[in-house]
Amino acid sequence: WGATASTGKLEHWLFEIGTSFKTYSVNSSFTDPNASDGSGRSLHENFNLVYTITAYLKPRNHPWNIGLACTNLDYYLVNQSTNPFFNLQGRYRTEKGLTFLLESWYKQAGMLNISANHFGYFFRGGIAWEF
Repeated sequence: WGATASTGKLEHWLFEIGTSFKTYSVNSSFTDPNASDGSGRSLHENFNLVYTITAYLKPRNHPWNIGLACTNLDYYLVNQSTNPFFNLQGRYRTEKGLTFLLESWYKQAGMLNISANHFGYFFRGGIAWEF
């Protein structure tokens, strides 16, 4: 679970900040069968920092735009605050409600800690239709 707040008035910048709560759990087949109290089955991370800082070339509501972001969240992935993702994004919105998207992401591994998470580049493209 989590919540974020963002700026809405700045033309060339987007700032989002928030917090998230994570719980990692394993089912009973992976725990000690002799432990009757259920200990060791879950791990809680409370009040994790969630952020996004994006700079845009044009004003945010312009029909086409290019942006560069530093963030620790993607659609279904919320990373630790010390492991930011870098995102170069391009958008083009037509008059008929279609938006064409192209993004290039760099996910680094374990900055400022001993985490050995995944890392690499990926590209994402798509079309969003507001009807």
